[in-house]
Parts: sequence; structure tokens; C-alpha cells
Amino acid sequence: MPAASSPTHRSPTNADRDDVLIAALETALPRYMRMLRQTLTAAEGEDRLTLSQLRCLQLMAEADGPALTTRLARALLVTPPTMTRTIDGLVERGLVERQPDPGNRRQIGLVLTSAGRALLARYETILHDRLRGLLRHLNPEQKGRLLAAVGDLAAMLDVDEQATEAGA
Repeated sequence: MPAASSPTHRSPTNADRDDVLIAALETALPRYMRMLRQTLTAAEGEDRLTLSQLRCLQLMAEADGPALTTRLARALLVTPPTMTRTIDGLVERGLVERQPDPGNRRQIGLVLTSAGRALLARYETILHDRLRGLLRHLNPEQKGRLLAAVGDLAAMLDVDEQATEAGA
């Protein structure tokens, strides 16, 4: 006969699950970011790109044509002056080039140089190889659950981003 449920043994509520999920995200995401930084530092040394510089290069590579500082700043959630400093560092390293916009003299477009594209490809290979190594430790069922969870996380963030943009 099953034991009677005691007051100290209750099923977790949605709020309890939310608290556990929040704690898990607050623990896992910084560890993930730290692993990315450590991987790049081990491969490239202390003179490596920062993760924000790397993300800036990725966004520029995805852009259809020259990128604009204001759009990059908005995408990275930084102020235009912060974005300008990031871009200045990338220009100094020869990874990004500023190009005047022929249609609007006040705007400057940003494009990756061939050195910028090559470095971006190298960094992405380094990070993908590291992540593949980590994924080898998971069985197919675990990989499926992780893929579903990451998809759910992305969907949750998309909804929030859309709501934030609608309210802006």
C-alpha cells in the first residue's frame, strides 16, 4: 500500500520549477561564457578578441552590406560610444574597415577585411571544435533534450525581444 503523503513531501509547483530553472540558468550561462573565453584565451593568448568584439564581427559578417555603428550597438545592447570604442579596436587590428556611404555623407559603413573574415573563421572553428568535444560526452537522448531546451530558451528570448521592441 502506498505511503500517505506527508505535509513535508509535496509536488513541486510551477513557481518551484521556475525558481529551479532560474537558478540553473544563472549557474550554467556564466559557466558557458567563461568556457568560451577560456577556450579562446588558450588558443589565442591574452591578446585575443573579447566576446563582444567577436560578436560584433559575427554581426558584421551576417549583415547584407556595410554595417552601421548604431545598428550594431542596438543589437549588442551597448551605447553608440561603447560600440565606437569596440570598432576602433577592430579597425586598429585591421579586422574592420570604415567606408563612407555614397548615399549619405554622414553615415559610415563598416565592413570586415579579409583579415577580419579569416580571424572570425578561425575563432568559430576553435569554439565549434571545443563544443563538439563537450557534446561527445552526451548520449543521443541527452543531445536531443539539450537541443529541445536550447530551442525553448531561444523561443522564450524571441518572445521577450518582440515584446520589448513592441513596447519601445
